[in-house]
Amino acid sequence: MEHNVTFSSGMEALGGACACRLLRLSPESSAFILQNAENGSERLLLGDVRRLGPEALPVLSTEELAALGLPDAMLESLPEDVAVLCRMRIPREKPQDAGFDLGRLVFVNTRNGMALEAERPGAPLIPLAPSR
Repeated sequence: MEHNVTFSSGMEALGGACACRLLRLSPESSAFILQNAENGSERLLLGDVRRLGPEALPVLSTEELAALGLPDAMLESLPEDVAVLCRMRIPREKPQDAGFDLGRLVFVNTRNGMALEAERPGAPLIPLAPSR
């Protein structure tokens, strides 16, 4: 899967780029690469939040839905063609707890290419590896 996407407010982690490319590593993969299409060299690894289960999916605000070109009626559940992604984070103090950072999300409407970066302060880091 590969999509051209546009962040109307820019993508902070990619130097404020508005034009990006979203690539899924493979159909089975939980990983995506978001690439700055403006310079081609900046990339960000993202994880598929849907793979964590429905309880991990965030609720979007009316403003967030509008930024993705979706109607307010979608407040209850997101359509499958909206990719819900998050940054991957490796804590400096405990690298073994690397995982999905649900506090820094990326939403992509794959039908129209509209994308949005959103923060959810206080949201958890879900480790890649189960706790021992």
